[in-house]
Amino acid sequence: MQQELRIGSLRPLMSGAAATAGLAVSISAIPAVAEAQSQPAAAKPAGAAAGDEVVLNRVAVTGEGARSANTNQRTTGIARLNASIKETPKTVNVVPAEVIEQQRATTLEQALRNVPGITLSTGEGNGGQNGSQFRIRGFQARSDVYVDGLRDFGVYSRDTFNTEDVQVFKGPAGDNFGAGNTGGLINQSTKRARLENFTKVDQGVGSGPTYRTTVDTNYQINDTTAIRINGLFHKQNVADRDHVTSDRRGFAVDFGMGLGTETEWHLSYSYLHGDGVPDYGQPMVRGRDGIYLPAAEFGFDPSISYVRSTNQDVTNNHMLGSAIRSELNDWLTVTNDTRLTFYGRDFGGTVTGSCADSATSTCATDFFNRRTSATYALSAGGGLTYKQDGWAIQNVSSAQMEFELGGFKNKAVVGLDVSHQNDERVEGSWPNWANRNRESLFNPRYNYNFSPVYNYAAKRTLDATNVGLFASDRLYLTDQFSVLGGLRLDYFKSEVEQAALQASQSNTDLNPSFGVIWEPTDNLSMYASFSRTHKPVSTDIAALTGLATELPSRTSPLAPEVSDTWEVGVKVDLLNGKLGLTGAFFQVDKDNSYNEVTGLPGGLGEVSTGRRVRGVETGISGQVTDKWSVFANYAYLDGEITSSATAADIGREAPNVPKHNFNLWTTYTLAEEVSAVLPGKLQVGGGIQLASAYWLDTANTQKIPQSFSLDAVVSYQTDKFRVSLNGYNLTDHQNYQSGQGGRAVPSSGRTVMLNIGTTF
Repeated sequence: MQQELRIGSLRPLMSGAAATAGLAVSISAIPAVAEAQSQPAAAKPAGAAAGDEVVLNRVAVTGEGARSANTNQRTTGIARLNASIKETPKTVNVVPAEVIEQQRATTLEQALRNVPGITLSTGEGNGGQNGSQFRIRGFQARSDVYVDGLRDFGVYSRDTFNTEDVQVFKGPAGDNFGAGNTGGLINQSTKRARLENFTKVDQGVGSGPTYRTTVDTNYQINDTTAIRINGLFHKQNVADRDHVTSDRRGFAVDFGMGLGTETEWHLSYSYLHGDGVPDYGQPMVRGRDGIYLPAAEFGFDPSISYVRSTNQDVTNNHMLGSAIRSELNDWLTVTNDTRLTFYGRDFGGTVTGSCADSATSTCATDFFNRRTSATYALSAGGGLTYKQDGWAIQNVSSAQMEFELGGFKNKAVVGLDVSHQNDERVEGSWPNWANRNRESLFNPRYNYNFSPVYNYAAKRTLDATNVGLFASDRLYLTDQFSVLGGLRLDYFKSEVEQAALQASQSNTDLNPSFGVIWEPTDNLSMYASFSRTHKPVSTDIAALTGLATELPSRTSPLAPEVSDTWEVGVKVDLLNGKLGLTGAFFQVDKDNSYNEVTGLPGGLGEVSTGRRVRGVETGISGQVTDKWSVFANYAYLDGEITSSATAADIGREAPNVPKHNFNLWTTYTLAEEVSAVLPGKLQVGGGIQLASAYWLDTANTQKIPQSFSLDAVVSYQTDKFRVSLNGYNLTDHQNYQSGQGGRAVPSSGRTVMLNIGTTF
């Protein structure tokens, strides 16, 4: 990172918005007004002419040491949002690179265990029909995953090998991100080229077994140009889950030009190949009290899986990106972010379902009586099979301005966000496989010799186009008190074509936001804010399975989901900025909830419901002392169904909302130098992840039990060498990584990971 001090104007330069050349030209008429209102110039060095601006030499600050452990001082990781986390009037959780590295988190799902209030429907780490089905405060966020502020299109298991930090924006964010984002969004900041030379190689070996190799190398070409390359090899048999694998290969490169100058340009490419087996877990079994619990809660072996040899999840994701940032002058910065994505998936999974007695089934009786010869009915006819290919392109162009108008300081952003996505899916069937939907309850068979048949004549093609115009302004009424208003106009159109079916639907919606911010000191920020988001039909086209409630319709067009959030909070820095505290009260209301949850055909979707989630969230991050760091969060969530077509559900607890959520990660440096013979830093650390039980359904009959994980690490590091040993779930508590639709996926028990690395 490089900084430049301008004596002629002490106003901070604005960063982060994107703009095309045409947008920059259209705004270029403003400088005369802005400069006429500029502050009085500071004293000039001897010999400087009146009105001259003296520019000191840039000072390059490189390396990770410049980054604060206090996440309040981190940036949002998104170009068009220039404020720090402390200056942003909403809850934003940051999982910093240091925590990801110390925990040896290998997937996005593992990194997000450090964020309270996130649950999963089919597990990210072990695949599943809809891949990363994250829920934020109980609200679906399966397509609300971003990379450097642009949508991460496609459905796949995301690895962290090219991830710097992870940010989670809580609550609707339609004012900045447009269609979708009804519960919030997840952003991954990637590793970018910088002005230094290093190469890091790490080799990990862990339970399962798991073998993981990563390479991170950065080369400075000249004073303003550098290239950074990251590579990944990951091979894993998932611990404590029979026949479940998760293999990945990856490559990423970032070429940075103009680094440390007024204009920076990053060109990037990344590729991630996944070859694993989707894990739909075990059945939820109805007990004598009528409540469904995971089978393992009744003594069922959690390692038993219903995976078959015909199951696979092969994915390929390519992303080509460009990010330009230019400081045109001391009041205007423009950026332009573009990404082209290609993705493909070859999927086949066995879908487990609930186990209960009925007029046609004795599953629960067989289960509790341990009748080993019993079979039971799988869901979705035994599971889904399909081939998927798609591509998408997105460009965000905007400009940030800082100026005075009428004697008041303003920070304004205007911009244009345009994207298009195309997705093609061909379903497969198994016409020669009789009784594919039946399987042994206690001794499921793995090896089968059947091949699918694909119906290319019934190929489904979905297209989605989104155009958004957005603007916001932060008006400083005084140096301490400001108001922030934002508005985004979104046009979203989705089209479907399948055999004789052709339909399209379009919506035009306004997504507003408003906030008031009081900063009585540099270290303290208090705020109140409101925001709204609309989510039209088919926003998540890469994950859609064909439900009528998800697809555009000519005869029965569905209105968008609408989500509102109110929040009052405080963010404060302590210990000279080394330690940050946050706290907020919030309420999220969502109407017309139509999104599917199970990933299965036949109308197995969420009924149209209204939901409200109220709660409080607190956090702490940073350095308590030079040797002791802490990263912790707590969230209390109270979810309720406020409206439903099923009257009996009104007033019940909203699904996927654990009331109590807590995570802690802390490290302590025992010695900066162990001894003269053994120079190097010795560090110990550990953490807790806790979430209370929650319901999976609106009827409150299917429950995921409380989860608890005690983790620890011990590490030794020199300038050139490092070694660490991580232990996870040390108490061997029975946890569940995800659950939905009558099934739950057991997590691994006690596991370990040994990592050895070198830097040169």
